[in-house]
Amino acid sequence: MPRRPSGKRGKADGGSWVVHGRAANGEGSIYPRSDGRWTATFRDATGRTRTVSARTGELVLSKRAAALADARNQAPTRFDRSTTVGALADWWLANVASTQVRPSSLAKYADRVARIKGGLGSTSVADLRPEQVQAWLTGLQREGLSASTAADTRLTLRQVLSVGVGYGLARSNVTEAVKPPRAPRQEARALTPEEARTVIAAAASDRLGAAIALLFVQGWRISEVLGLGWGDLDFAAGTARIRRAAVYVDGQGTVLGPPKTAGSHGLHHLAPGVLALLDRRRRIQQGERDGSSRWPQHTYGGEPVDLVFTTKNGDIVNRQAITSCSLARRRQPVSTPRD
Repeated sequence: MPRRPSGKRGKADGGSWVVHGRAANGEGSIYPRSDGRWTATFRDATGRTRTVSARTGELVLSKRAAALADARNQAPTRFDRSTTVGALADWWLANVASTQVRPSSLAKYADRVARIKGGLGSTSVADLRPEQVQAWLTGLQREGLSASTAADTRLTLRQVLSVGVGYGLARSNVTEAVKPPRAPRQEARALTPEEARTVIAAAASDRLGAAIALLFVQGWRISEVLGLGWGDLDFAAGTARIRRAAVYVDGQGTVLGPPKTAGSHGLHHLAPGVLALLDRRRRIQQGERDGSSRWPQHTYGGEPVDLVFTTKNGDIVNRQAITSCSLARRRQPVSTPRD
């Protein structure tokens, strides 16, 4: 008895029903929309899902085929079936990751790429097998790497190999057949409202006490607090805008960069107590500025920034200074402010 076709069912242009079987490598779904047009999905060279649409099913298939061909033609000519995992990972770090993550995160990706190259770098992308990836992950943990860090490294390998699949170096991404290590769940205890009020009150006399208030009252990240400028504050309206963050970059130290999430941008209304502490902070900093022989000018995006929270010499404050200020006023260890 002949095998029944399986797959997604849809109408051809002539009105008859057709069944779309399993998609080829790099291809996604094809389906009709409620407005009568057709949509097809596919993965580009970086592994991202893209869509194309057209009036008919035949046209959308042709459009997707052309888009896939363009993606393959954009592959670097130095890549071929002998390209190693290490060579592809280096290229991915320089040309894909560097355009998608913050400078502070790029250093973490560089560390992961180094681990990938150390265990799988000499293997060609085409010859890499799931059992090799599994053995490599197991080896990382036996060497003392935490389960969560090993899982993050596997995710980076998956992103690297997605590019290889998009460029036709492999038929599939073998990391999808390897489960990530299970990281033990860590329970953290947050401050109760009463404990938070105690910490804020105890830190109020500290030169950085306003930063503690922004953390626990406004719910900002440490990086957002340390990136705040006086020009971002409107004392009359009682508001502040988050425009930047202070982030740590390997080899550079703490620098100004973009906030961690786009949702942080925008206008924030400040509690009266926070405004009072910020006004006190302004007076403290002015005294430090007057007594300093060197007060650096900070810039971000080509614009000067007069930071609210600085060291006594005007430098960017390291986040550990805020954490230490907070922890010193707690009676028992609890979860640290988020970032």
